[in-house]
Order: sequence, then structure tokens, then C-alpha cells
Amino acid sequence: MPYYIKPGEYRHFKGNIYEVIEIAKHSETLEEMVVYRAFYGERGLWVRPASMWDEIVEYNGEKVKRFTPIKSRKMKVIISRKGFDSGFGGCPSPILPDGTMLSMPIPIEKENNALLFTEIEYKNRTYSEYLKQLNPKKNYEFCHLDPDIRANVRKTPISNWQPAFGQCEAAQSHLKNCGVTVGDLFLFFGYYRKTEDDGSGNLKYIRTAPEIQALYGYLQIGDIIKDDDVKKYPWHPHCDSCYFKPNGNNTLYLASEKLLINGEDTDLPGYGVFRYSDDVVLTKDGLSRSRWKLLDWMKDAKISRHFPKDIKEDYFQSVSIGQEFVIQENDAVTEWAKRIILNNTVNNQ
Repeated sequence: MPYYIKPGEYRHFKGNIYEVIEIAKHSETLEEMVVYRAFYGERGLWVRPASMWDEIVEYNGEKVKRFTPIKSRKMKVIISRKGFDSGFGGCPSPILPDGTMLSMPIPIEKENNALLFTEIEYKNRTYSEYLKQLNPKKNYEFCHLDPDIRANVRKTPISNWQPAFGQCEAAQSHLKNCGVTVGDLFLFFGYYRKTEDDGSGNLKYIRTAPEIQALYGYLQIGDIIKDDDVKKYPWHPHCDSCYFKPNGNNTLYLASEKLLINGEDTDLPGYGVFRYSDDVVLTKDGLSRSRWKLLDWMKDAKISRHFPKDIKEDYFQSVSIGQEFVIQENDAVTEWAKRIILNNTVNNQ
């Protein structure tokens, strides 16, 4: 029998997204085959018998379609708070004199595979050295390197390293409840302040520089790894036993190979970090750091954890609760995110 499977995007029952390219026939049996491409990893090209495409399978106790067509899939943007803040770390991450946004991973108690601040570096200087110069009264030992999106930051390289971001418990439940999935885009922001050379080769905060919240990097979701499968990535902090709790939702988001904006190839990888510019600054000039510039799209966008009362006359009041703010599909937000990434991403190799 002929199968009427239209080209387009489909979601697999486990969550990944695929593009049907063509219906072909097996040269020997004439069986109809679906030719399709994965939207994650190496974006491999696959074939599957058409008879299997619309099959009903059992998953988590329910009967579901193996593949479901996606009528109109647009990208969600997730603004994610990460790195040092006044509670975790006690000082801003530095904006280096060359414009590098060097996110300091939050300090933690020792975990089984925890990294030391002395084990990660940038331009031949360990993160521990940066912190001793900027906040000498505090001792920093172990860190939670997440999101892990700056390539070659470890002094001892990881052979199978992949850019990734982990989440669990209530924060992961929030992402799941908001429908975050493959193809969606994380924009990471943190607490920053500009620095300068003190004249002796050491860094210091510029006295007149304000403390701000600013975007510093991105990750487009290429694959979502859950529960015990996270153990396949032992270099990531979410592989530590403390994250494997009953109903803990331990989840790893792996970056896509390429950054695709509404199906358009941007010629950028699926992850990256930014240089400093006015574009990446969220804080409105002259106000406290949680009071953001009021961008045009904010008035119409649906932003999780926020309400109409957070739109003020001349600024946006970001809330202190929660790690992620999920912005539902919105063309203006997508264009804003695309412009930020295209104009500010630096070579991350």
C-alpha cells in the first residue's frame, strides 16, 4: 500500500526532531522507505520502512505515535542565570580588558568529580589566579563548571568533550513544563563588572564601572540526555552521584552541531561565548542590575516567572526567583537572539 508521509519536521516519541526529506523505494523489494535527517548531533541521514513511521508504540505506559508531524515549530528562547552572583561567589564575573566575558562557575563543596578553580584556565592564567586578584579575601577551591560552553578551558583536556548544560529538580521541572525541547535556545546571563590592569600585571575592578547583568553565551539544544544516560558523560558535574535522586529529573542538554535559526544555517556552531558590547548588557544604564532595558519585544512576549506588572514605564524588572526564564515562540525574540549571537560570538576554540 502507498504511504502518504509528507516532507517536513516530525517529533519522535522520545523527543528528538527529524526532517522527512523524501519517500523512496527499496531497489530489490520495492518497499517504501522514509528518507529523513536528524536535527541533532551530526545531523545524520537515515532510512526507515514507511510502514514503521506511523506505528503506535508503547512509551511510559501509554500508546503513542512513533513520529508526530510538527505543524509549525518555532524556537523558544530561554534566558538562563548562571555563574557568580552576590550569594554564590560573592563578586562579579570579570569583563576582561580585551572584552572577554569570563563567567566564573559557582563555588561548591567537593563532589566526586568536582573541578578545582586551579584546573581551569583562560589565556594561561587559572581561574583561581583571576579570583585571587579580584577578591583576595575569599578562598575559592571547587567549582561547578556548568554550562560548559568554553572550549579548551580545562588544563587537562577531555578527549570526548561536548558542550553541555545540566539541570535537575525544580529547575528542570520548570523547563519541562514550559515545553523546552530539541532546537530551543539557551542564552546564558550573569553578574559582571569591567576590569583593568592595575599597572603590575594584575586585574582589578574599574572603580567607576557599574555591576551589571549581561549575556555571555548560548547553547542550542541538539539532544536531551536523561537519568542514567547522563553517566555516559563523566566529565560533566551532573554525572556526580549527588544528582541521581529519586524523581530528581537529572538532565543534560547537549549542544547541536550547528546553530539553526528557524531552519536557517547560521554558519556558527550550536554553542558559543560572547565578547562585551552594549548589545549583551541587560541592565538599564544607571539602574540596579536586575532592572533591565525595556526592549520592544518584552511587551508582547510570554516570559515565564514574569507578569505584566514587571513591565515598568522605562525598564523591565527581572525577578530574582528561578534560574531560567522561558520565552515562548515569538518572531521578535528570535530575531533579537539571532542578532545578539551573530554580532557578538567570538572564536571559541
